[in-house]
Amino acid sequence: MNKQENFSKTEKFIANKILENKVNWKTTSARTIASQLFIAPSTLSRFCQKAGYKGFIDFRVSLLKELDYIENQEKDINPNLPFEYVDNAFEISKKIEQLYTNTVRNTYSLLKTIDLEKVSSYINKYNTICLFSLGNTGPLYNFEKKMIRIGKQVLVTQAADDVFYYGNYHSEDWLFILVSYSGETPSMLRVASFLKQRGASTLGISSFGDNSLESIVSYSLRLATGENLRDNFGDFSVNISENYIFDVLYSLCFSKNFVKNYHNKVDIAREYEKKRISNNKLLKD
Repeated sequence: MNKQENFSKTEKFIANKILENKVNWKTTSARTIASQLFIAPSTLSRFCQKAGYKGFIDFRVSLLKELDYIENQEKDINPNLPFEYVDNAFEISKKIEQLYTNTVRNTYSLLKTIDLEKVSSYINKYNTICLFSLGNTGPLYNFEKKMIRIGKQVLVTQAADDVFYYGNYHSEDWLFILVSYSGETPSMLRVASFLKQRGASTLGISSFGDNSLESIVSYSLRLATGENLRDNFGDFSVNISENYIFDVLYSLCFSKNFVKNYHNKVDIAREYEKKRISNNKLLKD
Protein backbone atom coordinates (compact mmCIF):
# COMPACT_ATOMS: atom_id res chain seq x y z
CA MET A 1 0.00 0.00 0.00
CA ASN A 2 2.96 2.30 0.62
CA LYS A 3 4.23 1.60 -2.90
CA GLN A 4 2.11 3.86 -5.11
CA GLU A 5 4.28 4.33 -8.21
CA ASN A 6 1.66 2.88 -10.59
CA PHE A 7 -1.37 4.43 -8.89
CA SER A 8 -3.46 7.19 -10.38
CA LYS A 9 -4.21 10.35 -8.40
CA THR A 10 -7.54 8.89 -7.23
CA GLU A 11 -5.95 5.55 -6.32
CA LYS A 12 -3.26 7.33 -4.28
CA PHE A 13 -6.04 9.19 -2.46
CA ILE A 14 -7.76 5.90 -1.59
CA ALA A 15 -4.49 4.29 -0.51
CA ASN A 16 -3.63 7.22 1.76
CA LYS A 17 -7.06 7.11 3.41
CA ILE A 18 -6.51 3.40 4.09
CA LEU A 19 -3.06 4.07 5.55
CA GLU A 20 -4.57 6.80 7.73
CA ASN A 21 -7.18 4.24 8.86
CA LYS A 22 -9.95 6.79 8.35
CA VAL A 23 -12.52 4.18 7.27
CA ASN A 24 -14.32 1.49 9.27
CA TRP A 25 -13.59 -1.48 7.02
CA LYS A 26 -14.97 -4.13 9.36
CA THR A 27 -18.69 -3.47 9.07
CA THR A 28 -19.08 -0.90 6.30
CA SER A 29 -20.16 -1.95 2.82
CA ALA A 30 -18.21 -1.15 -0.33
CA ARG A 31 -20.94 1.24 -1.46
CA THR A 32 -20.86 3.16 1.84
CA ILE A 33 -17.05 3.35 1.87
CA ALA A 34 -17.08 4.63 -1.70
CA SER A 35 -19.61 7.28 -0.67
CA GLN A 36 -17.45 8.34 2.31
CA LEU A 37 -14.46 8.70 0.00
CA PHE A 38 -16.54 10.56 -2.62
CA ILE A 39 -15.79 8.00 -5.32
CA ALA A 40 -17.87 5.56 -7.35
CA PRO A 41 -18.15 1.93 -6.11
CA SER A 42 -16.65 0.81 -9.42
CA THR A 43 -13.57 2.98 -8.70
CA LEU A 44 -13.10 1.28 -5.33
CA SER A 45 -13.49 -2.14 -6.97
CA ARG A 46 -10.86 -1.31 -9.62
CA PHE A 47 -8.52 -0.09 -6.88
CA CYS A 48 -8.82 -3.42 -5.03
CA GLN A 49 -8.09 -5.32 -8.23
CA LYS A 50 -5.08 -3.13 -9.03
CA ALA A 51 -3.79 -3.85 -5.52
CA GLY A 52 -3.74 -7.55 -6.47
CA TYR A 53 -7.10 -8.82 -5.22
CA LYS A 54 -10.13 -10.32 -6.92
CA GLY A 55 -12.35 -7.60 -5.51
CA PHE A 56 -13.44 -5.66 -2.46
CA ILE A 57 -14.20 -8.72 -0.27
CA ASP A 58 -10.74 -10.28 -0.71
CA PHE A 59 -9.11 -6.89 -0.17
CA ARG A 60 -11.05 -6.27 3.04
CA VAL A 61 -10.21 -9.70 4.49
CA SER A 62 -6.48 -9.14 3.90
CA LEU A 63 -6.58 -5.56 5.20
CA LEU A 64 -8.42 -6.52 8.39
CA LYS A 65 -5.85 -9.24 9.10
CA GLU A 66 -3.04 -6.71 8.72
CA LEU A 67 -4.77 -4.11 10.88
CA ASP A 68 -5.48 -6.73 13.55
CA TYR A 69 -1.82 -7.79 13.61
CA ILE A 70 -0.62 -4.19 13.94
CA GLU A 71 -3.15 -3.46 16.69
CA ASN A 72 -2.24 -6.53 18.72
CA GLN A 73 1.54 -6.33 18.42
CA GLU A 74 3.52 -6.10 21.63
CA LYS A 75 4.40 -2.39 21.62
CA ASP A 76 6.35 -1.81 24.83
CA ILE A 77 9.67 -1.63 22.96
CA ASN A 78 10.33 0.11 19.67
CA PRO A 79 12.19 -2.51 17.55
CA ASN A 80 13.97 0.25 15.64
CA LEU A 81 15.17 2.13 18.73
CA PRO A 82 14.95 -0.36 21.60
CA PHE A 83 17.01 1.74 24.03
CA GLU A 84 18.06 5.36 24.53
CA TYR A 85 21.41 7.05 25.13
CA VAL A 86 20.40 7.89 28.72
CA ASP A 87 19.75 4.22 29.64
CA ASN A 88 22.22 2.51 31.95
CA ALA A 89 23.56 -1.00 31.40
CA PHE A 90 20.78 -2.70 33.37
CA GLU A 91 18.05 -0.73 31.58
CA ILE A 92 19.51 -1.63 28.19
CA SER A 93 19.73 -5.33 29.07
CA LYS A 94 16.11 -5.27 30.33
CA LYS A 95 14.83 -3.60 27.18
CA ILE A 96 16.63 -6.10 24.96
CA GLU A 97 15.05 -8.91 27.01
CA GLN A 98 11.64 -7.33 26.40
CA LEU A 99 12.41 -6.97 22.70
CA TYR A 100 13.21 -10.69 22.47
CA THR A 101 10.00 -11.60 24.29
CA ASN A 102 7.81 -9.28 22.23
CA THR A 103 9.33 -10.38 18.92
CA VAL A 104 8.88 -14.09 19.63
CA ARG A 105 5.28 -13.52 20.74
CA ASN A 106 4.52 -11.52 17.62
CA THR A 107 6.08 -14.19 15.39
CA TYR A 108 4.15 -16.93 17.20
CA SER A 109 0.91 -15.00 16.65
CA LEU A 110 1.61 -15.11 12.89
CA LEU A 111 2.44 -18.84 12.95
CA LYS A 112 -0.94 -19.52 14.58
CA THR A 113 -2.68 -18.34 11.41
CA ILE A 114 -1.25 -21.11 9.21
CA ASP A 115 -1.46 -24.91 9.14
CA LEU A 116 1.89 -25.83 10.69
CA GLU A 117 1.19 -29.55 10.40
CA LYS A 118 0.89 -29.11 6.66
CA VAL A 119 4.12 -27.11 6.54
CA SER A 120 5.83 -29.78 8.65
CA SER A 121 4.81 -32.57 6.28
CA TYR A 122 5.88 -30.43 3.33
CA ILE A 123 9.39 -29.85 4.69
CA ASN A 124 9.91 -33.43 5.82
CA LYS A 125 9.47 -34.76 2.30
CA TYR A 126 12.91 -33.45 1.41
CA ASN A 127 16.35 -34.58 2.56
CA THR A 128 18.09 -31.62 0.94
CA ILE A 129 17.13 -28.00 1.48
CA CYS A 130 18.64 -24.94 -0.21
CA LEU A 131 18.45 -21.71 1.80
CA PHE A 132 18.81 -18.45 -0.12
CA SER A 133 19.03 -15.04 1.54
CA LEU A 134 20.67 -11.73 0.71
CA GLY A 135 20.57 -10.58 4.35
CA ASN A 136 22.14 -11.87 7.54
CA THR A 137 22.75 -15.61 7.14
CA GLY A 138 23.48 -16.28 10.83
CA PRO A 139 20.02 -17.80 11.54
CA LEU A 140 20.30 -19.88 8.36
CA TYR A 141 23.65 -21.39 9.35
CA ASN A 142 22.29 -22.19 12.82
CA PHE A 143 19.47 -24.08 11.10
CA GLU A 144 21.95 -25.89 8.85
CA LYS A 145 23.98 -27.03 11.88
CA LYS A 146 20.90 -28.37 13.67
CA MET A 147 19.52 -30.18 10.62
CA ILE A 148 22.78 -32.09 10.16
CA ARG A 149 22.03 -33.77 13.49
CA ILE A 150 18.88 -35.40 12.09
CA GLY A 151 20.34 -36.42 8.73
CA LYS A 152 19.10 -33.50 6.63
CA GLN A 153 21.43 -31.70 4.24
CA VAL A 154 21.10 -27.91 4.12
CA LEU A 155 22.95 -25.63 1.71
CA VAL A 156 23.13 -21.92 2.53
CA THR A 157 23.92 -19.46 -0.25
CA GLN A 158 23.75 -15.73 -0.98
CA ALA A 159 24.54 -16.23 -4.66
CA ALA A 160 21.52 -16.07 -6.95
CA ASP A 161 23.38 -17.89 -9.74
CA ASP A 162 23.95 -20.87 -7.42
CA VAL A 163 20.21 -21.17 -6.89
CA PHE A 164 19.58 -21.03 -10.63
CA TYR A 165 21.90 -24.02 -11.11
CA TYR A 166 20.48 -25.90 -8.12
CA GLY A 167 16.97 -25.22 -9.35
CA ASN A 168 17.79 -26.44 -12.83
CA TYR A 169 19.16 -29.78 -11.64
CA HIS A 170 17.19 -30.37 -8.44
CA SER A 171 13.75 -28.87 -8.98
CA GLU A 172 12.11 -32.23 -8.22
CA ASP A 173 14.05 -33.46 -5.21
CA TRP A 174 15.10 -30.34 -3.23
CA LEU A 175 13.17 -27.81 -1.17
CA PHE A 176 14.12 -24.17 -1.65
CA ILE A 177 13.61 -21.76 1.27
CA LEU A 178 13.83 -18.10 0.28
CA VAL A 179 14.30 -15.50 3.01
CA SER A 180 13.61 -11.81 2.38
CA TYR A 181 12.32 -9.39 5.01
CA SER A 182 10.78 -7.00 2.47
CA GLY A 183 9.76 -9.72 0.02
CA GLU A 184 10.53 -7.26 -2.76
CA THR A 185 14.26 -7.61 -3.49
CA PRO A 186 14.57 -7.86 -7.32
CA SER A 187 17.16 -10.67 -7.39
CA MET A 188 15.10 -12.65 -4.85
CA LEU A 189 12.00 -12.32 -7.01
CA ARG A 190 13.96 -13.42 -10.10
CA VAL A 191 15.08 -16.54 -8.25
CA ALA A 192 11.57 -17.25 -6.98
CA SER A 193 10.06 -16.84 -10.45
CA PHE A 194 12.71 -19.12 -11.97
CA LEU A 195 12.05 -21.84 -9.38
CA LYS A 196 8.31 -21.55 -9.99
CA GLN A 197 8.88 -22.01 -13.73
CA ARG A 198 10.91 -25.14 -12.99
CA GLY A 199 8.13 -26.50 -10.77
CA ALA A 200 10.37 -26.52 -7.68
CA SER A 201 8.98 -26.65 -4.14
CA THR A 202 9.47 -23.33 -2.39
CA LEU A 203 8.90 -21.86 1.06
CA GLY A 204 9.12 -18.10 1.50
CA ILE A 205 9.94 -16.32 4.76
CA SER A 206 9.13 -12.61 4.66
CA SER A 207 7.45 -9.75 6.51
CA PHE A 208 3.76 -9.63 7.36
CA GLY A 209 1.54 -7.98 4.78
CA ASP A 210 1.24 -8.51 1.06
CA ASN A 211 4.51 -8.73 -0.84
CA SER A 212 5.61 -10.07 -4.21
CA LEU A 213 7.59 -13.03 -2.87
CA GLU A 214 4.57 -14.38 -1.00
CA SER A 215 2.57 -14.47 -4.24
CA ILE A 216 5.21 -16.59 -6.02
CA VAL A 217 6.26 -19.29 -3.52
CA SER A 218 4.37 -22.47 -2.67
CA TYR A 219 4.12 -21.77 1.07
CA SER A 220 4.81 -18.69 3.21
CA LEU A 221 5.87 -17.98 6.77
CA ARG A 222 5.84 -14.47 8.18
CA LEU A 223 8.39 -12.65 10.27
CA ALA A 224 7.53 -10.23 13.05
CA THR A 225 7.07 -6.93 11.26
CA GLY A 226 7.72 -3.48 12.66
CA GLU A 227 11.41 -2.92 12.13
CA ASN A 228 12.37 -0.46 9.39
CA LEU A 229 14.56 -1.65 6.53
CA ARG A 230 17.37 0.83 7.27
CA ASP A 231 16.53 3.14 10.17
CA ASN A 232 17.21 0.81 13.08
CA PHE A 233 19.93 -0.02 15.61
CA GLY A 234 20.96 -3.35 14.13
CA ASP A 235 18.21 -5.59 12.73
CA PHE A 236 17.47 -6.92 16.21
CA SER A 237 13.86 -7.92 15.65
CA VAL A 238 14.19 -9.54 12.23
CA ASN A 239 17.11 -11.72 13.37
CA ILE A 240 15.27 -12.80 16.52
CA SER A 241 12.20 -13.64 14.46
CA GLU A 242 14.21 -15.61 11.88
CA ASN A 243 15.99 -17.62 14.59
CA TYR A 244 12.66 -18.46 16.20
CA ILE A 245 11.09 -19.57 12.90
CA PHE A 246 14.06 -21.75 11.98
CA ASP A 247 14.07 -23.30 15.46
CA VAL A 248 10.37 -24.10 14.98
CA LEU A 249 11.06 -25.65 11.57
CA TYR A 250 13.90 -27.74 13.00
CA SER A 251 11.69 -28.87 15.88
CA LEU A 252 8.91 -29.85 13.46
CA CYS A 253 11.37 -31.98 11.48
CA PHE A 254 12.82 -33.48 14.66
CA SER A 255 9.40 -34.42 16.02
CA LYS A 256 8.40 -36.42 12.92
CA ASN A 257 10.86 -39.16 13.98
CA PHE A 258 11.29 -38.11 17.59
CA VAL A 259 12.71 -41.28 19.17
CA LYS A 260 15.01 -42.12 16.26
CA ASN A 261 16.32 -38.54 15.95
CA TYR A 262 16.89 -38.22 19.68
CA HIS A 263 18.85 -41.46 20.03
CA ASN A 264 20.90 -40.79 16.88
CA LYS A 265 21.77 -37.29 18.02
CA VAL A 266 22.75 -38.40 21.55
CA ASP A 267 24.67 -41.49 20.43
CA ILE A 268 26.73 -39.59 17.86
CA ALA A 269 27.37 -36.70 20.26
CA ARG A 270 28.63 -39.12 22.92
CA GLU A 271 30.93 -40.70 20.37
CA TYR A 272 32.67 -37.57 19.13
CA GLU A 273 32.41 -35.48 22.33
CA LYS A 274 34.06 -37.98 24.68
CA LYS A 275 36.46 -35.37 26.00
CA ARG A 276 33.80 -32.72 26.50
CA ILE A 277 33.53 -32.46 30.28
CA SER A 278 32.53 -29.93 32.92
CA ASN A 279 32.68 -29.67 36.71
CA ASN A 280 29.42 -27.75 36.66
CA LYS A 281 26.72 -30.05 38.08
CA LEU A 282 24.08 -28.25 36.04
CA LEU A 283 25.75 -29.34 32.79
CA LYS A 284 26.32 -32.99 33.54
CA ASP A 285 24.23 -35.60 31.64
